[in-house]
Amino acid sequence: MLTNKKVEQVYSQFNIKDYDDFMFAIGNKSLSLSNVMEKITKRRGSILNSLNVSSFFSNKNEQQKKYVSKSGIRVAGVDSIMISLAGCCSPVLGDDIVGFITKGHGVKVHRRDCPNVLKENSRLIDVEWDYDKTDNQYEVIIFVESNDRNALLNDLIMVISQTKAQLIGVNSQLNEDKITVSTTLRVLVNNTEHLRNVMANLKKVDGAKRVERIIQ
Repeated sequence: MLTNKKVEQVYSQFNIKDYDDFMFAIGNKSLSLSNVMEKITKRRGSILNSLNVSSFFSNKNEQQKKYVSKSGIRVAGVDSIMISLAGCCSPVLGDDIVGFITKGHGVKVHRRDCPNVLKENSRLIDVEWDYDKTDNQYEVIIFVESNDRNALLNDLIMVISQTKAQLIGVNSQLNEDKITVSTTLRVLVNNTEHLRNVMANLKKVDGAKRVERIIQ
C-alpha cells in the first residue's frame, strides 16, 4: 500500500508542492501520466525500490476511465481524490459544473456561473455528472418574496410537499416595508428539472412576487 510519504516522493520530482496540486496537474493535462511514468522509471534508487508504480498509476485502458465520487461526479484522469459539492452555489444534478482544486480538501464542485470561481481559472478542472447515478438528493436554497398574508408560510410548505421535495429548513420574516415577507427555504431536490418544477409552483402561490435560487 502506498503511504503519503511515498506519494510525496512521486510528485516532488516535478517540483509540485502537494497532492492536490499533483492531481490538478494530471487532471488538467498539464502533466501527463506518461511523463510521470517516464521520469520515475528513469530514476534509480529509493523511489523505484519502495514504490509499486502499478498500484498508483492505472494501465493504459484504465487511464480512459473516470473516477466517480459518491456525489455522482465524474473526474477524468483523476482517481481516489476527495470530491464534494460547494455549499455556496449548491450544484444540482443537471447544472453546468466545474471542479475547483482546494488546498487540502480535494475537489470542490461549483456551478460554472458561481462568482466564487469565475476568477480562479488556474485551479479549475473539468468534471461532469454521472447520469447513471440518480439516487442522490441535492440541497438548494430558494428565496421567496411575497405579500404578507395569513397562511402564507403554510402554503409555501405545502408546495414543497406536493412537488415531492424535502424541506430541511425554513426562515421567514416581515420586511421593513411591513407589507412583504422574505422566506428562505432549504430544500432537497433530485435534479434541475425537479428544482424548476418546485420553483414554478412556488411562483403560483397567492401573493408570491419573486422566487429565486440563492448563491451564498
